[in-house]
Amino acid sequence: EDLLWRDERRAVLVCGPAGVGKTALIHELAWRHEHDPQRSEQRRGKRRLHQLEPRLVVAGMSFVGEWEKRFEAILKELHRRDHVLVLTDLLDLFRAGRSSRSDTSLATMLRPEIQRGRLRVVAEATPEIWRRVCEEDRGFAELFKVVRLEPLDEAATLSVMIRAQRPLERDHDVDVRPETLA
Repeated sequence: EDLLWRDERRAVLVCGPAGVGKTALIHELAWRHEHDPQRSEQRRGKRRLHQLEPRLVVAGMSFVGEWEKRFEAILKELHRRDHVLVLTDLLDLFRAGRSSRSDTSLATMLRPEIQRGRLRVVAEATPEIWRRVCEEDRGFAELFKVVRLEPLDEAATLSVMIRAQRPLERDHDVDVRPETLA
């Protein structure tokens, strides 16, 4: 949580097997940031997360330089507002924008922004995808602080479910029977 919200801008990668909860973790951090009662009203919700789909940035762009201008505008706005860029498909960053006339991709445009500390970035990947990103561009990969997320064993999973059960029961006025968690 500190890696994402403290004043220092950096890139963080949540790396773990499929289904381990990478996306859920990012969503939970965003929810906590938005609803934390200890944050002042002024600071709460000031910094928002924005997910980027690389293919959509270049979609519909037919002239040279169009998607680059669009992406530059997105990056500029994220920096101006101090928001967080969420990347769920790192490999697509290397493909989106490339053409027979240019090797420029979203990754090549994003790299200097991360290097200069102008953006907050959180990404997620499986170990396989992360390995491929490292092979594609080691320098880009080294810009990320990697946080490994391992699957929980059965006892730890049950413990998490029980901790989640109580607030859900309270907030939604329901009773969850213990056998439903087993």
